[in-house]
Amino acid sequence: MKIIIDGYNLIWAAPELRKKVLKEVKGINLAEGRKALLHFLDLYQRGHPKLDITVVFDGKEEVFPFPSLHQRIKAFYTKGETADSLIKRIVEDEKKPQEILVVTSDKELKGRVKERGAQVIGSLNFFKRISPAKKRSPKGLSSRQENLIKEELKRTYKIE
Repeated sequence: MKIIIDGYNLIWAAPELRKKVLKEVKGINLAEGRKALLHFLDLYQRGHPKLDITVVFDGKEEVFPFPSLHQRIKAFYTKGETADSLIKRIVEDEKKPQEILVVTSDKELKGRVKERGAQVIGSLNFFKRISPAKKRSPKGLSSRQENLIKEELKRTYKIE
């Protein structure tokens, strides 16, 4: 399964990531948001090695240096086009778009990729599923709830 993520859309949708971007002293720091997102994705990828994850950011690569990423996580930069248009193009070029999960809360993008056969999940919902349970809830989740989430992830992403 391929997961294509609208990078900034996810960063702004998830409170934990948004906090990293909005610093009182320094103002907006997108690099911290990207770093935090990639950290969460790296942890998630290690637990789900069959997933092929691509994150798409608006902008030029040389402006956004990243430490080396896990080999199954790719970061794309749009270089003059929007992240939405690059994501649409990736889905359109895919031979099996039904095996792609697009992560975005952008209504227009959701509609376009669904037309091509891709699956879609909202950014905040996706982040809640990949972030560690102890960080999402001060009480934590029961083992039953953890198992339900794992089963849902298996069904959603068709992981064995």
